[in-house]
This record gives sequence, structure tokens and C-alpha cells, in this order.
Amino acid sequence: PYTALIEGDFPKRIVMFFLRDVDGGKMRGAYEDGFKKTMPESEWTPEFSAAMDTFLGYFPDDSEVKDGNTIELTWLPGMGLYTVMNGVPSPPIDNPGFATALWAIWFGDEPVADDLKKDMVRFVAGEK
Repeated sequence: PYTALIEGDFPKRIVMFFLRDVDGGKMRGAYEDGFKKTMPESEWTPEFSAAMDTFLGYFPDDSEVKDGNTIELTWLPGMGLYTVMNGVPSPPIDNPGFATALWAIWFGDEPVADDLKKDMVRFVAGEK
């Protein structure tokens, strides 16, 4: 049932509200681990690797996401993946395969947290 959320080429957005400080290195590491779970490294094309490197570069070691900050991830078909951190946009990444792998971090077979996956879908569906 989650395949359409992962692979669907329609506008979609995830907004994360942080309740504690997280340093950039930990954020980058968590995303990199997520990509390894959602897509075997043997399938990483040069284009996917370049898109991933660009995205991971948005989280340098000396950065920090603070309590109260937000990160917005928005996929717009034909335009790309837009990342906005606390109101500051980063350059878009136009790689549908990369966006699919990113969405699979939350909605794939091995999500970051299974209960979070279900809660996110319930929220979008307007359920309690």
C-alpha cells in the first residue's frame, strides 16, 4: 500500500519539526544509512551517487539542526526535490530515482520507524 507514496510521480512533501538539537554529521549519517537500506549500493548509478552526495552535502559536520527548526522535503514532478532547512532553500535535485529512495526511507519495507510510517499516513489521510 505504500508503494504509491514511494514511487508515485506527484507532488509530495515531508516536513520534519525538530524537538532537540541534532548535529549535521548525525543527520548526514542517518540519511546515508537510510539510503543503504532502501537501495543496495550495487544499484547506485553515478547519477544517483551524485544526487545523494549533493543532498548529504546539505548537512556538513559543522552544522546543526536546532530544537524548533524544520526541514521540508518537497518533490515536484519535472522540477525536482527541494530541500528547505529552517526557511533556507538549497538547490533542487532533479533525480526521480533519488527522490524515490528518499521517500522509501520513511515508507519502504525497512522504514526509519514503522510506527512513524503508519502515523504519517494516518495524518495525511485525516485519521486519528
